[in-house]
Formats: sequence, structure tokens, C-alpha cells
Amino acid sequence: MEDKWKLQVLGTRGSYPMSAAEYTEFGGSTSCMAVELHDTVIVFDAGSGLMKLGQRLKGQKKKKRIDIFLSHMHMDHIIGLFGFPQFFEPDMEIHLYGEPRNGAGFKEQLERVMGPPYWPVGIDGFKARTVFHEIGPGEKVSLPGEISVSALRGNHPDESLLFRMEKGKKILVYGLDCEMDPSMERDLQEFAKNAELLIFDANYLPKDLDGHEGWGHSTWEAGIRLARAAGVKRILMTHYSWEYTDEILKGQEKMAKHEYRECMFAREGMEITV
Repeated sequence: MEDKWKLQVLGTRGSYPMSAAEYTEFGGSTSCMAVELHDTVIVFDAGSGLMKLGQRLKGQKKKKRIDIFLSHMHMDHIIGLFGFPQFFEPDMEIHLYGEPRNGAGFKEQLERVMGPPYWPVGIDGFKARTVFHEIGPGEKVSLPGEISVSALRGNHPDESLLFRMEKGKKILVYGLDCEMDPSMERDLQEFAKNAELLIFDANYLPKDLDGHEGWGHSTWEAGIRLARAAGVKRILMTHYSWEYTDEILKGQEKMAKHEYRECMFAREGMEITV
């Protein structure tokens, strides 16, 4: 019997975390999703939502390995790394994956911000066995349990990576911080073809996309169009603009579900079986 993957929604916001009553239903932490397997966890992006995973796993003996894939180095996607408690557990093994860029290796980029004067503890202070892997568009890595994760170039300022996690015929695609244009839409359609679940950047309301061309984000309308073309079974909208309150997002969710029944809007704490 094929394993079931349990996707955990840990962070749903783009650009900035938000903390106010009108953001409680959909959540205010920045981007982070985790797939929990038998004795490992595969994480996509390390926004402030990563801290929820860290607190839950703290002191657990069952999970010994965590694999964290970073789509890019913008602060809202790495801020959760700074206080992630598993870096300080000696029996933990943590693998980090990211892209070298502008002449700097992946580890070097993290070392520039994770340490003084920006943070009191640097990478050299970690107690866990921490391994850094470089991955670029068109490349694939193999993980325990016959799982692979491959990368696609995203359309975003400073560039981004989109990820495809698969085992056999089961496919999950993480596609945040990516603006649609005809070329990108064709590439992502092929990358997400027949996926069980596509996690999509719905940063902007459709009416707000005008005036934000080149900002590297998309809308739920574009996501539904792509999901239909790619034969995706379900699509999960996330990476909401920090400006959008719960009431705004509930209104958008109602319209989106009317257009496409298998469309979901991410809420922090949501769990989805894939």
C-alpha cells in the first residue's frame, strides 16, 4: 500500500509576519510547509512558521532527520531558521538545500546573515549534524524512502526555485514566489502535470495584480487556470499578502471554490493528506 503523506501548513503569509486579531483564521506566519513521514520531515521554506514545527518536535526521539528546501533567500523564507531549536539537538540530523548565486555558495549566503551582527549564534554554533546541499533548476536529489525532490526555475526577483516531491506516481509541487507569464505557465504546467497537490502563490487578489507586474507573485485565478491545464487533483492557495485580512481572504476563497471545487485556501494548522 502506498504511503500517505501528511502535509502541515505552518506559515501562510508573504513578505512579513502579521499578528493581529483580523489575521487569526488564516494565520500570520510566513511561508513554511512540512511533510511528516515515519521518522523524517521534509520542509519547504523556513519562514517564521518553521518555529511551530520546531516546538512540536522538540525533545521527540522518533524524528531524527529533517530535510529543509529553501526556494530562495528572501528574509520571509528563512527567518524561521534563526531560532529553530533542532539545530541545537546533538542527536538530530538536518539537511539544508538551496541554490548558489552571484558567486556565493548556498552555505556562504546563510552565514552572511545567521550570525553576528545580525544574530548572536552562527552556523558554527549548531550542535546538530548539519549538512548543506546545493541544488539548482533541473536538478534532482534523492531522499530516504525512495522519495525524490526536483527543482524548477521560478519567475521572481533574485530568482526562486519551485520544488516537486515525488515517489512512484505520487507528486506534490511547491510553487511559491512565482509570477505567471506564458513561458512560466508552460514550464510549471509540465512540472506539475498530474500532481496530487499543487501549492500555489496567491499573493495578490486578481484586481490587485495590475501595478505589481515584475514583483514575482500570482493570483488564485492563475492557479486555477494552471491546475486545470496540468490535470492537478487539488490546489492549495497560500503566500497571502500581509495586507489581506481574514474577511478579505474568506471572500476570495468563496469565489475561487465556486470556480474550482478542488481549490483550498491554506490556514495555519491545516493538515492535508496526500
